[in-house]
Amino acid sequence: MSWVDMSDVGGRRGEGEAAEWSIVTEPEPTTPAPAAGSEPAVGSAPTAHTASSDPAANSRTSAAPRSRIASPYSTSYLLTAAAIAAATAILLIAGNWIGYATSAIPWMNGVTLGLWVVPWALALRLLPLPGTTLLVALFAGIVMGPFQPDGFRAIYVNLWYAFFFEIVFAVTLYRIQRLWLCIVGGVLNGAVWGVTVALALDAASMVPGVVAATILIPTISGGVGGWLGFVIADALIRRGVGTTTRKRLDQRRAARAAARAASGAPTA
Repeated sequence: MSWVDMSDVGGRRGEGEAAEWSIVTEPEPTTPAPAAGSEPAVGSAPTAHTASSDPAANSRTSAAPRSRIASPYSTSYLLTAAAIAAATAILLIAGNWIGYATSAIPWMNGVTLGLWVVPWALALRLLPLPGTTLLVALFAGIVMGPFQPDGFRAIYVNLWYAFFFEIVFAVTLYRIQRLWLCIVGGVLNGAVWGVTVALALDAASMVPGVVAATILIPTISGGVGGWLGFVIADALIRRGVGTTTRKRLDQRRAARAAARAASGAPTA
């Protein structure tokens, strides 16, 4: 860049007229591009880096940050569990009053045991996550407390039944959601209840037929309850209930399987 006296260009305009100055920008010297395969000259300006020809390197540098998968234990999960618990409370309040009326006949009392299996089968079919039945049992017991003679003892009773049902799914890591598994959970619930009642009534002094009926009737009732809960849950699934939770759970499992495959670890 240099200064040029404009008064010398085209003649002077007058003796007293001040000289006009203008700035002339000179073009920067250009450096010819080096020939292919030649080394850059010493002292030359560094050139911009070009993309690597290695596809793996390009994929690493251009890959976007991995998006975080939302937890399946979401607000929609809690709302669905609360709705199931409200319906469970209504069902079990009626079941408790029937149980009080038939408490003098153990085998008759066992017929209603399936009512304590329907909610757990329904809940785990809709929301197949660890702890679902225990959460529903807790919520339902709190609602049931003021509406039955046993009061808030319903929380303990509900959790007791829910535990023996949930343990069946926990053994499979909650990966199996089949009708037969719900029936197995119901049968286990009924069998545990029947044996507990038989022992409490001194089964040794009872007629063998009565002991068998005391155990078998609640066992069968529990299996029917597991089947019924599964059927009701499938009907609700077809209407879109619990879709968000199941979709997030599938995404999380797919992401874990992809991570194991990428690291070379065996998939489950």
